Amino acid sequence: MGRKFGLPVLNWLGQDHANYNMGLFTPDAAQGLTASDISLILREAARQAGAAAACLEAQPVTWSGTANPFAKLSHQQAPNSGYAIRLGDFTALYESRFSRRSRATLERKERRLQQLGTLRYGWAETREEKLSLLETFFDQKAKQFAAMGVTDIFDVHARAFYRELALLEDSSPSRLKLGYVSLDGDVLATFSGAVCHDRMGVVLSSLTEGDAQRQSPGALLLRHQIEEASHDGLAFFDMGVGQARHKDEWCNVVQPLFDSFIAFKPHGMLVTLPASGAARLKGAIKSNERLWSMAQETRKRLFRREA
Repeated sequence: MGRKFGLPVLNWLGQDHANYNMGLFTPDAAQGLTASDISLILREAARQAGAAAACLEAQPVTWSGTANPFAKLSHQQAPNSGYAIRLGDFTALYESRFSRRSRATLERKERRLQQLGTLRYGWAETREEKLSLLETFFDQKAKQFAAMGVTDIFDVHARAFYRELALLEDSSPSRLKLGYVSLDGDVLATFSGAVCHDRMGVVLSSLTEGDAQRQSPGALLLRHQIEEASHDGLAFFDMGVGQARHKDEWCNVVQPLFDSFIAFKPHGMLVTLPASGAARLKGAIKSNERLWSMAQETRKRLFRREA
């Protein structure tokens, strides 16, 4: 339950932080639900919560071969898609996605870093390492957000939540695995996520500032983790929602997503109409390279002015 434009609305739990949002169903139940069933469930939830509308964003049409029953309701294409890699033989994957010249460039950058000191790829193992690496991530990400002109979404509550995830037992599928690449102990980049069934899902990533960034430590760490996931027998390495250059380079699976904006009461349309319009506008801007570049520059200027 949240609020949008001053009115109470139904959202997915953790919607603003999750990559994908979908109800929890057994496969048989998901296949058996009709549009009327889903509508009835939503309206009863709205009645009990006192919600005027539902804003259910970033939903996959299917997940692991199971159709999402919410797709049977009125919906629209989401502004972003999800990006993943179908894993297998790593060498074949790497050579199919990157030219010989690109691979040589990345290997040359790795050698340059190795010449500067001890380059290490790893995962935080102890409690102290996990908490320390999370603080490094929060610091690096805050600086990245500021440079982009974006408000830092990792408030005190979000930070506490991610600490809890990182400290879960190793056997928990919700445990956050914190990955990094460091040079003489200084963390250059992080990629962190969770392994559930046959899928590694990346949820957090960050980069350091300074000269080391020229050697693409994030790209090096990503290559290392994808290779490791391939050798571990995972089927997918999921990079989450939103287009980015490193995703275009690696990903061979694009997951279409949809949004549902549903009014339960007449005044709920004061939420659903502008929310739907804003999502469509965002999608149109992002699909136009020139408009997206202008929007990013405007966002940076507004952020600097407010700061």
